[in-house]
Amino acid sequence: MKYNILYYAAIAFCISCSSPKNKQVDSSKDRLAELQENQNFLINEMMKISDSKNTWLVDKSCDSMMWSALAGTSLKGYFDYSLAEEDGKFYRTQYKNCYPEDSKSSWSRDMSLALLIYLYSQKDLAAVERHIEYGENNGWIMGEGVKSRTYYTPALISLWYKVAKTLGHDYRKFIIPNVYTKGLIDYQAHLQMLDIYLNGELDGAISDGMLSRVREHSSRLPSSNFYDAIRSKYLGDFSRVIGRCISDEHLVGDYVRCDNEPCELAEQIFACGIITKFMDKKGK
Repeated sequence: MKYNILYYAAIAFCISCSSPKNKQVDSSKDRLAELQENQNFLINEMMKISDSKNTWLVDKSCDSMMWSALAGTSLKGYFDYSLAEEDGKFYRTQYKNCYPEDSKSSWSRDMSLALLIYLYSQKDLAAVERHIEYGENNGWIMGEGVKSRTYYTPALISLWYKVAKTLGHDYRKFIIPNVYTKGLIDYQAHLQMLDIYLNGELDGAISDGMLSRVREHSSRLPSSNFYDAIRSKYLGDFSRVIGRCISDEHLVGDYVRCDNEPCELAEQIFACGIITKFMDKKGK
């Protein structure tokens, strides 16, 4: 495909407009001990459930990879993603059996982002490289089934390259910025927020466009502790999310669809882990 000078000019303009500048807000250590105690409790609950399932917190749901990976970010080296891998190709579950009976695809972009967040949290460059190699060799069609789910967009491909570069392997690829469309709901909004979260971790800041989506989604779905955690990091006011994290009430967004307790626990561990680690880091 040929591109003219106007295309490159438009890309450059887009990048300059979306440059991250909204830095993470400083936080207080006042309630850090409570958060850490609660997070340890949640992780112990995860280990009780997942010990018999080869470290997969969510076992048989076709969203198993997403929730097990996100929960796994709070514990070094515990989640065994390799059970769902074949030489850089990944599946929704460790059983690799969702497609075609229980899902329209064997893999999807939200699974990809959750896995990438986990791999970045573990600094697992080797797994990132294997997945990129599989993508490059297969035209970035990353599984079987509906291509709208299994084909990686240029922005998602760029995010894999960006994580690889951060971890030490610069593929020297042109990084295409995502377009943060407003008005998304349900799993598409969750996918967008996972993207924003990871980019914020990589850059230490988010763009105005990203911040607008954080405001939008956290206001639209106040029951999501994950959205609330991201909002608190960049806009301040930690009181609500901290109160939720140290309470017995586990609130989840409408994008959490798998079975009851394990999925709710995964969401709580991931969201509260974000705030706990953030406050610990800022307080040092």
